[in-house]
Amino acid sequence: PPTEDLAGHYSVYVGKASPGTIASRISFHVANREGWDRALLVARVSTGYNSTDVGWLEGRLHDVVSASGYAEVANKATPGDDTISSWDKGALERVVTLVTSVMKVLGFRTDSPDGEGAIDKIAAEGSVFDVEKLHRAIGLVKAGEWSTYGDVAEVVGSHPRGVGAHIRHCGEDVPEWRILNRRGESQPGFTWTTRNKKGSQLDVLIDEGVPLVDGNRADQEAMVDAIELQKRLEYAEGRN
Repeated sequence: PPTEDLAGHYSVYVGKASPGTIASRISFHVANREGWDRALLVARVSTGYNSTDVGWLEGRLHDVVSASGYAEVANKATPGDDTISSWDKGALERVVTLVTSVMKVLGFRTDSPDGEGAIDKIAAEGSVFDVEKLHRAIGLVKAGEWSTYGDVAEVVGSHPRGVGAHIRHCGEDVPEWRILNRRGESQPGFTWTTRNKKGSQLDVLIDEGVPLVDGNRADQEAMVDAIELQKRLEYAEGRN
């Protein structure tokens, strides 16, 4: 991204390029965009993401940077591709986190001036859902089980980031420790909200009977997916 001030505001262009065209794209920007002085290249391997995934990532990164109080986006049109599943979005969000982390290391901030993270800000503003339904859904994940941010988000019509952002700041008495990422891992930065619990998130799940795989991942056999969670929610709501 071209920069005006590494400690403050900067201009950025978010784009994608087909294999074999990256050098010419960078040369074009160097020749035609004033102030351009560096580029962050995110490459996909042949066994990695497809063109739809890359299109979604392009749009998601554009939104993240646009929401930053420090960036001016130079794209004339808003890129993106929303034809991917919520399952894939959950995995791709980890790529977004990695890219924005690298940007921060390079000196390009992606947060807003008031300190609220841009990714969580987008998630909170862009994810409108029934909070009570979210709490009921999480409450239906029983001791000895776990679910994912993506599965819960699918049931309540939200985005995994929106669910995660709400859980981090929610003071309601819901078993938020039973919600993990798709791989069954505890999300970095997980903190207890209302409970005086000891140990890590996985420690509590082990005590509840969830077996681990490789020492740091909850066993998939104990996972409650969106289909099962939806059935439980419909049964609970129909019974009341």
